[in-house]
Amino acid sequence: MDSQEQILKKREELVQPILDEVNAAIQAVAKENGYQFIFDEQVLLFKDATLDITKLVKTKLGLQ
Repeated sequence: MDSQEQILKKREELVQPILDEVNAAIQAVAKENGYQFIFDEQVLLFKDATLDITKLVKTKLGLQ
């Protein structure tokens, strides 16, 4: 592994636990408050998985 790859791997190793903690907090707030979606300006941070219509659309298109 070259040094650039090592740096990227170490960065991911250090940052991932923080991202996991933030994501868990977002999901907890959503559940506690009955939110179906949470956005941060333009980015979707959380969505209620029960609202995913992907399977319905695939079925309608004959893809499943």
